[in-house]
Amino acid sequence: MEAALLVLDVQNDFTNDNARMPVAKNQVMPMITCINNVIEKALKEKIHIIYIGNEFEKNQYISNWFRKNASLKGSEGAKLNEQLKIVGNLYFSKKQGNAFSNSSLVRYIADNHIKDVYVVGLFAEGCVLATVKGALQNDLTVTLIEDGIAGANDKKKNNALRKIERLGATIVSSSLLLK
Repeated sequence: MEAALLVLDVQNDFTNDNARMPVAKNQVMPMITCINNVIEKALKEKIHIIYIGNEFEKNQYISNWFRKNASLKGSEGAKLNEQLKIVGNLYFSKKQGNAFSNSSLVRYIADNHIKDVYVVGLFAEGCVLATVKGALQNDLTVTLIEDGIAGANDKKKNNALRKIERLGATIVSSSLLLK
């Protein structure tokens, strides 16, 4: 049975010091460090490593206004954070919270017989939650790596983790995976 690591939205406009729509600053470096360690483990285990990023169209005026023009397609802010370990070239863009809104990702998952997904990235209360729902709707087994997740603040992250657990995803610490 195949597995994939989904690395969600670790982009400049959410993680850098000058981010347009930042996650909680105290969560950024611990999250990136965790994700990089999990990527190393995934490489050793021959797990598919899939990067997913928001790439919003410039003509999405109203939603872009609410997002402070974060992660516009082709912008520096839409690029993956330079501290994130990048391996391979599996990258899928999205314009909605749920990564499974991209039919190319859904097809890749199906074509590669992936049944288990590990999820890391941000925002816990937004795209992570929506992607977990999407994965479960696609009959995938979902494991969320809690120290590889960030949110707008600690409270929102913790509330999202509780919701995700109630949906049926397993939540683990990376320390359990990195043995």
